[in-house]
Amino acid sequence: IELPSIRNAETQSISDIIKWDDQTLWLASPAGLRKLTYRVEPDGSPEFQYQYTCKTKTGFWPSRLIQINDSTVFVRGRTNTTTFATFNVHSREFQYHQLADSLLINQVDLLHNDTMLLCIRNKGIYLYALASSSLNLVPWKFEDSTMTVEKPVFLDITRLQNDHYAISTENYGLILYDHQRHHFELIPTGTVANTNIVYDVNEDAKHNLWIQTSNQLLHFETNTGIISKCNLANAFKGQHPAYFMREGKELFATFE
Repeated sequence: IELPSIRNAETQSISDIIKWDDQTLWLASPAGLRKLTYRVEPDGSPEFQYQYTCKTKTGFWPSRLIQINDSTVFVRGRTNTTTFATFNVHSREFQYHQLADSLLINQVDLLHNDTMLLCIRNKGIYLYALASSSLNLVPWKFEDSTMTVEKPVFLDITRLQNDHYAISTENYGLILYDHQRHHFELIPTGTVANTNIVYDVNEDAKHNLWIQTSNQLLHFETNTGIISKCNLANAFKGQHPAYFMREGKELFATFE
């Protein structure tokens, strides 16, 4: 579908898409949130129809969308910024939230109800309650009490099937977070791949993790704790790879 041009060509980019319940898609673009409706034709092909764009305030570019409930979308701005928003799909209104200048948001995900999990660059993990606008730091707590995390840079966050979170970092490899116990586990990728840069994590049907570092695809067995290389002829050496797992059995990848 060709979307209407707004302001300039740069605003045509689409950074995220979420599917709503009533055959509606919401698209994140620098111009704001764009609403599309669709239906599936008898031959199985989709037919899309552009509805309208809800523009964001100047300087706020939506980059990720998370559905909170039946009426509210969480809207993250560009990475390393301090502002995010909530959007009401019925009233078409945005409510903006501003953090302190030193709290740069790398990644975000929904924890439960209206509480967001914020990964703050060079700081750590925070919980933000949307209703009360309260922000609380989650202390680093590892089995090894001497383990510390200083100035982390977060590249991605993935919710696992057991409700834990796999947090990809630029300098600490992979960190697993159990929010019920407020406990962290460090998966050291550097010993296997000679790098602690982790771009992405996917979980398969057996709950094992496939970890893409800057130079190797790794496999982590959650039951045994064994981490190993996947020695592939095409070792995914492209920049910023993106993955998705289909039915827990097939892993697809694309990269720049």
